[in-house]
Amino acid sequence: MSFSIKGLIGIFVTLFLVCGGGSYLFVQLLVEDEQSEAQSFGRKAVLSIARSWDSEALMRQATEKYRSSYSEKQFAEILAGPSQTLGPFVKGKSKARLTSAKADGHEEMMRAEYENHAEFAKGKAVIRMTLEKPKKGNWLISEFRVDPPEG
Repeated sequence: MSFSIKGLIGIFVTLFLVCGGGSYLFVQLLVEDEQSEAQSFGRKAVLSIARSWDSEALMRQATEKYRSSYSEKQFAEILAGPSQTLGPFVKGKSKARLTSAKADGHEEMMRAEYENHAEFAKGKAVIRMTLEKPKKGNWLISEFRVDPPEG
Protein backbone atom coordinates (compact mmCIF):
# COMPACT_ATOMS: atom_id res chain seq x y z
CA MET A 1 0.00 0.00 0.00
CA SER A 2 1.53 3.29 -1.02
CA PHE A 3 0.54 6.83 -0.08
CA SER A 4 1.56 9.94 -1.88
CA ILE A 5 2.87 12.93 0.01
CA LYS A 6 -0.06 15.01 -1.23
CA GLY A 7 -2.49 12.34 -0.03
CA LEU A 8 -0.93 12.24 3.44
CA ILE A 9 -0.92 16.02 3.68
CA GLY A 10 -4.57 16.04 2.60
CA ILE A 11 -5.48 13.53 5.31
CA PHE A 12 -3.63 15.53 8.00
CA VAL A 13 -5.15 18.84 6.87
CA THR A 14 -8.63 17.29 6.88
CA LEU A 15 -8.12 15.81 10.36
CA PHE A 16 -6.76 19.11 11.64
CA LEU A 17 -9.70 21.06 10.24
CA VAL A 18 -12.30 18.61 11.50
CA CYS A 19 -10.80 18.24 14.98
CA GLY A 20 -9.66 21.83 15.35
CA GLY A 21 -12.86 23.21 13.83
CA GLY A 22 -14.96 21.08 16.15
CA SER A 23 -13.01 22.29 19.17
CA TYR A 24 -13.33 25.90 18.04
CA LEU A 25 -17.09 25.51 17.56
CA PHE A 26 -17.45 23.91 21.00
CA VAL A 27 -15.49 26.71 22.70
CA GLN A 28 -17.42 29.36 20.75
CA LEU A 29 -20.74 27.87 21.90
CA LEU A 30 -19.54 27.90 25.52
CA VAL A 31 -18.47 31.56 25.24
CA GLU A 32 -21.79 32.56 23.65
CA ASP A 33 -23.70 30.70 26.38
CA GLU A 34 -21.76 32.45 29.16
CA GLN A 35 -22.14 35.86 27.48
CA SER A 36 -25.87 35.29 27.17
CA GLU A 37 -26.06 34.28 30.82
CA ALA A 38 -24.05 37.36 31.86
CA GLN A 39 -26.31 39.63 29.79
CA SER A 40 -29.44 38.10 31.31
CA PHE A 41 -28.04 38.52 34.83
CA GLY A 42 -27.01 42.12 34.05
CA ARG A 43 -30.43 43.01 32.66
CA LYS A 44 -32.18 41.61 35.77
CA ALA A 45 -29.70 43.38 38.05
CA VAL A 46 -30.32 46.73 36.32
CA LEU A 47 -34.06 46.30 36.72
CA SER A 48 -33.80 45.44 40.41
CA ILE A 49 -31.34 48.27 41.15
CA ALA A 50 -32.22 51.18 38.85
CA ARG A 51 -36.03 51.11 38.92
CA SER A 52 -35.91 52.51 42.44
CA TRP A 53 -32.13 52.92 42.91
CA ASP A 54 -32.16 50.17 45.53
CA SER A 55 -28.81 49.92 47.32
CA GLU A 56 -29.86 46.69 49.03
CA ALA A 57 -30.44 45.08 45.62
CA LEU A 58 -26.94 46.15 44.58
CA MET A 59 -25.43 44.76 47.77
CA ARG A 60 -27.29 41.43 47.43
CA GLN A 61 -25.89 40.91 43.94
CA ALA A 62 -22.34 42.14 44.65
CA THR A 63 -19.22 40.05 45.12
CA GLU A 64 -17.99 39.74 48.68
CA LYS A 65 -14.97 41.92 47.83
CA TYR A 66 -17.12 44.72 46.34
CA ARG A 67 -19.65 44.51 49.18
CA SER A 68 -16.92 44.77 51.80
CA SER A 69 -15.40 47.84 50.10
CA TYR A 70 -18.35 50.07 51.06
CA SER A 71 -20.74 50.44 53.95
CA GLU A 72 -24.49 50.18 53.45
CA LYS A 73 -24.67 53.97 53.77
CA GLN A 74 -21.99 54.42 51.08
CA PHE A 75 -23.87 52.16 48.67
CA ALA A 76 -26.98 54.30 49.24
CA GLU A 77 -24.93 57.46 48.62
CA ILE A 78 -23.50 56.01 45.38
CA LEU A 79 -27.05 55.57 44.06
CA ALA A 80 -28.48 58.82 45.47
CA GLY A 81 -26.97 60.99 42.71
CA PRO A 82 -28.39 59.02 39.76
CA SER A 83 -31.69 58.65 41.62
CA GLN A 84 -32.12 62.42 41.94
CA THR A 85 -30.67 63.32 38.53
CA LEU A 86 -32.19 60.57 36.37
CA GLY A 87 -35.20 59.22 38.20
CA PRO A 88 -36.33 55.62 37.76
CA PHE A 89 -35.14 53.32 34.97
CA VAL A 90 -37.57 53.13 32.04
CA LYS A 91 -35.86 51.03 29.36
CA GLY A 92 -32.49 50.26 27.87
CA LYS A 93 -30.44 48.35 25.35
CA SER A 94 -27.87 46.05 26.89
CA LYS A 95 -24.94 43.89 25.93
CA ALA A 96 -22.37 41.78 27.74
CA ARG A 97 -18.93 40.74 26.58
CA LEU A 98 -16.85 38.01 28.17
CA THR A 99 -13.45 39.55 28.87
CA SER A 100 -11.51 36.84 30.68
CA ALA A 101 -11.47 33.49 32.35
CA LYS A 102 -8.69 33.14 34.89
CA ALA A 103 -7.64 31.52 38.10
CA ASP A 104 -7.97 34.12 40.85
CA GLY A 105 -5.92 32.73 43.71
CA HIS A 106 -7.34 29.23 44.07
CA GLU A 107 -10.64 29.72 42.27
CA GLU A 108 -11.32 29.84 38.54
CA MET A 109 -13.24 32.98 37.60
CA MET A 110 -14.97 34.33 34.49
CA ARG A 111 -15.32 38.05 34.00
CA ALA A 112 -17.69 40.00 31.73
CA GLU A 113 -18.24 43.68 30.98
CA TYR A 114 -21.91 44.65 30.84
CA GLU A 115 -23.40 47.91 29.66
CA ASN A 116 -26.93 49.19 29.33
CA HIS A 117 -27.64 52.33 27.28
CA ALA A 118 -30.58 53.34 29.40
CA GLU A 119 -33.45 55.79 29.41
CA PHE A 120 -34.73 57.08 32.71
CA ALA A 121 -37.69 59.27 33.65
CA LYS A 122 -35.47 62.39 33.57
CA GLY A 123 -32.72 61.56 31.07
CA LYS A 124 -30.30 59.05 29.61
CA ALA A 125 -27.15 57.36 30.94
CA VAL A 126 -25.03 54.26 30.50
CA ILE A 127 -25.00 51.73 33.33
CA ARG A 128 -21.76 49.77 33.34
CA MET A 129 -20.98 46.75 35.46
CA THR A 130 -18.10 44.36 35.73
CA LEU A 131 -19.50 40.91 36.41
CA GLU A 132 -17.70 37.90 37.83
CA LYS A 133 -18.67 34.26 37.99
CA PRO A 134 -16.71 31.68 39.96
CA LYS A 135 -16.49 28.23 38.36
CA LYS A 136 -19.04 26.89 40.84
CA GLY A 137 -21.35 29.83 41.31
CA ASN A 138 -23.51 32.55 39.85
CA TRP A 139 -22.77 35.88 38.21
CA LEU A 140 -22.17 38.72 40.67
CA ILE A 141 -21.40 42.43 40.37
CA SER A 142 -17.80 43.43 41.11
CA GLU A 143 -18.17 47.02 39.88
CA PHE A 144 -21.19 49.25 39.22
CA ARG A 145 -21.22 52.75 37.78
CA VAL A 146 -23.48 55.15 35.95
CA ASP A 147 -21.84 57.20 33.18
CA PRO A 148 -23.16 60.05 31.04
CA PRO A 149 -24.64 58.97 27.71
CA GLU A 150 -22.21 58.51 24.84
CA GLY A 151 -22.25 60.81 21.85
